[in-house]
Formats: sequence, C-alpha cells, structure tokens
Amino acid sequence: MPSRINAGTALFGLGAIALIIGLFIDWYEPGVTAWTVFEVVDLLLAFLAIAALYAVARIVGAFGRAVDARWPLVIATVALVLVVTAMINNPPAVVGAELESGAWISFAGAVVMMLGAVLSTNRVSVEISFAPRASRAREPVAGAEPADPDAETRRYPTTPD
Repeated sequence: MPSRINAGTALFGLGAIALIIGLFIDWYEPGVTAWTVFEVVDLLLAFLAIAALYAVARIVGAFGRAVDARWPLVIATVALVLVVTAMINNPPAVVGAELESGAWISFAGAVVMMLGAVLSTNRVSVEISFAPRASRAREPVAGAEPADPDAETRRYPTTPD
C-alpha cells in the first residue's frame, strides 16, 4: 500500500463504490432497483464504476503503469450524464414514480467521481499520508533571541530532598 494517496483519486474511487451500491438500492417504488427497471443504463453504469475502480488501482500502482490523467474525467463525465438522464427521464415501467434513495446515492457517487476526477486532472495537491510525520529541529525565528536551555530550571527551581 502506498504511503500517500491523492485525495482526488480517493474521491474518484469512493464515488465509484457509491455508484455501484446505488444500483442495488431501490431507485423507484419499493422493490424497483436499477437492475430491474433499466435495460442498458444499469450495465453501462456498472461498467463505468468497475472501469473507475480499475483506473484507481492503476493510479496507485497496483497494476503497473498509471492510466492517462484524462480517463478518470471521461469516465466520471459519462457516468454523471447517464445518472442525470436516467433520473430526469423515467423508464416506461415506472412513469410518474418518485425517485428513491438508490437514485440519489448513484447521483451522489457520480458527483463525487466527477469532483475526484477534476481534482486529479487539475493537479490539485491534496494528499493523505499514512506515514508518521518526521520531527524537524526547530529553527530560530529571525530577530528572536536564542533559546536559553536553563530557563526551565530557573523558572521552576528544584528543592533538595
């Protein structure tokens, strides 16, 4: 496991996981998931989420060389367009039905994927580090007096036992 993970890549992967989870939760009235109501959109969204997870694995170095930086943006854009289109245009089997939590989870996942892809593409440097921070020796501030090592003993004198 790498000692540092780019936050954009992490968001991209978390969004892909949320997109997959949303496909299994009710999109419309109880019992109607994306798998039961869509013909092709559900398969495309699942493919895009799996492609996103594969891209994340390649970016962190699990499968060799990293992917081109534009691919996460393309994957996230297509996923977001598909989810929004599916939310706006109800399929014929559920005309007039209101959206349930699965649709909103998939939408949130696609938005988080897009945010992560944009952060990664624009080279915004936000990293999560798993390694302990190395302590640095304190450097004196310009114009400040040098530290007195005996100041603690003068402030709190010790009494002999």
